[in-house]
Amino acid sequence: MFGYIRYSWRWLKRKLMLCMLLVLICSACTIVLGLVEGVFLGQWFLQRSHDTAKFLVQDTVSAKAYSWLSVPGRTSFLDAIIRPYYIQQLRNPTDWVEKLGLKRPTNWETNRLEQLASLSDLYHRRRRHSFTPTWHHWIYASAQSKPMEGDIDEWDKAFNELLQYRDKYEFFGRANFHYITCPRNFLCSAWRITGPALLHFTTELPPQAELADKSKVKTTKVGIMPNHDPVVVRLFELPLRDPVLPGVFPSRFEQMRSVTGNLSFWTSQEPYSEALQFFRQTKKLYSSMANLHPRTYGTLVKIEKHYLELLGLSESQALGRIQLISTGVSALSTIVAVRAWKLVHTIWGALLGDKAKNGSKVVADGPQLVTEPASVDPVAGMLQEFLDELTEEQEKSLMEDPTGSHILRKIRTALDEKNINSKDEVLGGIMNALGKDPDGKTKHSK
Repeated sequence: MFGYIRYSWRWLKRKLMLCMLLVLICSACTIVLGLVEGVFLGQWFLQRSHDTAKFLVQDTVSAKAYSWLSVPGRTSFLDAIIRPYYIQQLRNPTDWVEKLGLKRPTNWETNRLEQLASLSDLYHRRRRHSFTPTWHHWIYASAQSKPMEGDIDEWDKAFNELLQYRDKYEFFGRANFHYITCPRNFLCSAWRITGPALLHFTTELPPQAELADKSKVKTTKVGIMPNHDPVVVRLFELPLRDPVLPGVFPSRFEQMRSVTGNLSFWTSQEPYSEALQFFRQTKKLYSSMANLHPRTYGTLVKIEKHYLELLGLSESQALGRIQLISTGVSALSTIVAVRAWKLVHTIWGALLGDKAKNGSKVVADGPQLVTEPASVDPVAGMLQEFLDELTEEQEKSLMEDPTGSHILRKIRTALDEKNINSKDEVLGGIMNALGKDPDGKTKHSK
């Protein structure tokens, strides 16, 4: 009896070893590729998390500095409708929801800085005597930091043509448009877009799958807002991956006009999904890495592709899962290793007796905000840089204008008297947008 069991166990072990050997032979390239891609993904994830937090601070500081260019009794500079598009630019990452005329539930709060740009839990006040979701709004994301300047981007030019077209032929014209500039921008980083792109906001009931998947990152349960309709967002990255009409590849302007002018075309796009957008960005990351390292990673990608085609396993779901597991393990290991190294570096620096500077400033440390020494207020630094970059002709032109001279005198007086202290205001504004008090505690709903 026991001899039969031992024989059966040896036979089963030989078969299992043979199966494992075959799996290893078939998936060798896939596993190696997944491990390499995991290193890329882990480094990219950490860098994006750091950049998102850094851009949040930078954009908030910039918005605070821009507020100094405003004049009492007139429209704030942050809300000014000026060139190049003569529509509002979303500059302040802490109030972009209000700028679009949207609201979040009163008990909404989050611990993640990235969630300030969340496209979930958005509501628009229901129009009186209206039971149809007719509200639409658009955000254009430019790939340029200064659209319509210097070497003009063709997509920026097409968007300008679109606004002019809408002024002539559409009832609302350009009134339901905002824009952002994507390089080094918090909203673009959090939405994982690089531009050019169009984001469409409309009131409709989201799919049940999204309703079940909402509020995972929140610490409080978010309730439905009475007299408000939920807002669903769709992302159209340009150029469009699929032609508007079969076999037709329209111009840049025609693509934008088709997306924004057709009352039903936007329904062809699935609602924005963080997971799907993350997957698309990782594909772009791997593609750029293959072009950047053609002799190493790029060659490995080609070898793995031809190897699987030779074995007839190019569409194997099992190998896809194996690659996903190896990539995930490698990415997590990379993240842990990098953070451990930073911790060791910090401790080592403290042991060597690094001296802190006087003062404090708000900076980004990964996905968190910390306060570190500084001698110059961040807003004061930006205003001083603004004055330093003024040419004699520009300064003379501003001084001849009553509004311009008032702004220059106000800034110079504040800098001379050193009465600009924006650090607490910047941090307080960010914490308020997170749904927290300045000390980091959750605000109680009234």
